[in-house]
Amino acid sequence: MGIVLKKPACGVRKYNNIKKEDFCMFWMLDHKKYGFKKLIFGYLIVMLLSLVVSVCSILTFTGVIGPRFRGMTSVFVFSIIPILYTGVYIFVLIKTRKYYDKLPEKNKFMIDVSKQTLMYISILLIIFFLFLTSLRFPFQKQGVNDIPLSLTVQPYLANDTLELYNVTALSKVNNIYRNYNLTINLEPPVDLNFSFNDSDKALIFGQNCTYIDELYNQINNSNNNHNVKLIIINSNNSIDGMGHFCGKSDLIIMSANSQEQGWVLAHELGHILSAKKECWKYNLMKEYSNECFNGANWFVHNYIRDLRPAYLTQEQVDSIVQSVKNRF
Repeated sequence: MGIVLKKPACGVRKYNNIKKEDFCMFWMLDHKKYGFKKLIFGYLIVMLLSLVVSVCSILTFTGVIGPRFRGMTSVFVFSIIPILYTGVYIFVLIKTRKYYDKLPEKNKFMIDVSKQTLMYISILLIIFFLFLTSLRFPFQKQGVNDIPLSLTVQPYLANDTLELYNVTALSKVNNIYRNYNLTINLEPPVDLNFSFNDSDKALIFGQNCTYIDELYNQINNSNNNHNVKLIIINSNNSIDGMGHFCGKSDLIIMSANSQEQGWVLAHELGHILSAKKECWKYNLMKEYSNECFNGANWFVHNYIRDLRPAYLTQEQVDSIVQSVKNRF
């Protein structure tokens, strides 16, 4: 003969005369115990504290952890925060179980609110951790190209950039594009025989198109119409590189002080070759300008860049192939 056990909505249940907490006690306050008004007050506290702590934790990741640790390391350092809150929640849960029934109702209410707050903080921070982790993995198939192609890049150097020119670092661009059957040929650099002053650099990285036109006309000639023109400048500007701007579809300007010049060149070549920008996804063409300053994009901005993604979708690869064939 089967035994049917009737379980109340919240509170306690009995099974073989053993008293156990109902599962829903872990997820919500008991309205039968505290009444509707007290329940609403309790949940307002829970929501307010959960929101404040979660936002502060995200700001900690953005302002403190992100800048000091690179890529996935920053995510795992951030994971310490939800682990701590989860540990405190488990500790409170275990410690209060022994004497919970002996406490006055007011103390029970405070403990229940504290437990719910710690639990929801842990859940929100774990979700954020999983979100950051998911950004590391593309959810589309990587694009392919079966046709061997090549592209020539002609570097131009100012006088104060000659000693900083690092062909080995720039050549790492091929580590990315060989995945798509594209070889980047770096020509011997051309000396511009002049230096850019601070005013010039401000105009260049501020994308002053009048100045960019004058500069472009100095390096443009009939012999390199099918080359990508790369001007490398000794600059501590926060901008590592710019490509396809001021109507110049074959011009890249890069800082010689960029930490990973090969990856920056690969990203800027993507702009030159008309690869579609991405604002959120793990992608070589993740955009870092204000064009993608939408929603909460600000807190994944440097994080994705630090991962140095080499990933391109099939649509992006097709655009690159067509650009190389038709324009270069």
